Amino acid sequence: MPNMELIIGLLGAAAILSGLARYLSVPYPVVLVIGGAVLAAIPGVPTVQIAPDVVFLVFLPPLLYAAALTSSPAELRHNAQAILLLAVGLVLATVGVVAAVAHLAAGLPWRFAFALGAILGATDPVAAVAIIRRLGAPQRIATLLEGEALVNDGTALTVFKVSLLALTAHSFSPLHGLLQFVEVSAGGIAIGAGVGWISALIRGRMDDPNLETVIGVLTAYTSYIAADAAGTSGVLAAVAAGIVTAQRSTRIFSPGTRLRSSAFWQVASFLLNALLFLLIGLELRLAISGIHHADAASLAWQTAALIAAAVALRCAWMFLVPALLAPVRRRLPGGGLRSAWREQIVLGWSGMRGALSLAAALSLPLIGAGGRHLSQRPLVVYFAFAVTFITLVLGGLTLAPLIRRLGLGQSERRLRQAREARLRVIRAALTRLDQLAEREPVSDGTLARLRELYEGRAEALESMLSEEGAPDRAEHLREQRRIHQLLLDAEREELRELSRQRAAPVDVLREIERDLDLESSRLR
Repeated sequence: MPNMELIIGLLGAAAILSGLARYLSVPYPVVLVIGGAVLAAIPGVPTVQIAPDVVFLVFLPPLLYAAALTSSPAELRHNAQAILLLAVGLVLATVGVVAAVAHLAAGLPWRFAFALGAILGATDPVAAVAIIRRLGAPQRIATLLEGEALVNDGTALTVFKVSLLALTAHSFSPLHGLLQFVEVSAGGIAIGAGVGWISALIRGRMDDPNLETVIGVLTAYTSYIAADAAGTSGVLAAVAAGIVTAQRSTRIFSPGTRLRSSAFWQVASFLLNALLFLLIGLELRLAISGIHHADAASLAWQTAALIAAAVALRCAWMFLVPALLAPVRRRLPGGGLRSAWREQIVLGWSGMRGALSLAAALSLPLIGAGGRHLSQRPLVVYFAFAVTFITLVLGGLTLAPLIRRLGLGQSERRLRQAREARLRVIRAALTRLDQLAEREPVSDGTLARLRELYEGRAEALESMLSEEGAPDRAEHLREQRRIHQLLLDAEREELRELSRQRAAPVDVLREIERDLDLESSRLR
């Protein structure tokens, strides 16, 4: 396990590289994975060898739980058919195709080849979704990618768990492996759903943002550890616990808890992803040094063959499978995979691999059945890093130009949908205000002030949605926003003066600052 000095150094490197990514307007995983490779090549930087169990236990539960927590159960249900085709069908096909190429082209034994296929079976949506949302591409693309990544993590890593049993066992049967896959998957989902339900029940009876965030962390690790101890999939357990919690979040969480929890999981996911990318870079040197009887040219074309197989399969899947399933897909629940051909191209090109593939590669055992050293492990780790590196960098740098070339950068359409949604919410509040005025003894002054507040927001949104006189109204709104910002700046200056004079308790000043921060965020 790396020492604390190294971890602190890696966190510093992650901060610098992420700042560089923001400056270059490039998704941060692209810069981090390049940074990891550069660090591995610097003389004097220590080589790292991480205990396999540590990778899964420390990194995976919070990453999987956080991804599930930010998902939309309604969107998952609506697009269930398409997500399952990608997250189960495509993953299993990828495992088989990558394993075949690894065995035939790289000469990996079948057990290691299937382990590599499982490692590379799951995609990472972080970079792709960041680009898609920045350009305002159709939301369904981002929804499918996030839903796919959420479920395919479980599928691929459950297959990986089964493949680990094959690596460490004296004998292995494909039929036995299939039965294990079903048993491990179902058991993990059941345990995770149970832990998530108990966690939601407990959190529904309290209103303490700090304590509830801690319980969320415990939920992620408890679901994973309980399922793993039962011999089932800890990966699917963490995902199931997150989905159950997300489904009940609007009812059991207070606004303060949602704000604090969201911020916590965003930072935690970023830090864990960053550390994984950099740690794999440091271990890459050790992996390469352990590869014997392979020259650079052979490794290059073998890596190219693996990438070509994975990318070609995904792109072909987007067009062939919906066409083949067209006669029956209308009878199945959940939105189908077929969409506009431009969207299918973007989905096909968005199959970047990411941190979870690297974590799975790092978790490969060092010792197999009978205490034998797994000599092919360095080669599997190398291929996992090389494929992740190239797909992430190539896809991350070319996806935005591809979306623009296909004419899918529809930021205005997305902005209009956001305004329409906000307007519906505000109108619901005005309707409830009218009902309260009829049923309860509310003073006219209170009603007038609240109605003026909400009607002002509704009028601003309606003016932005209306085309008549739009330029004039847009200019008026820009001026209003500018003046509002100047008022907030004046409040902040006075708040700093109060702090210098110690004219109010510190906790009061921090609460006022928090309110101003929320108002500034709302203004933007």
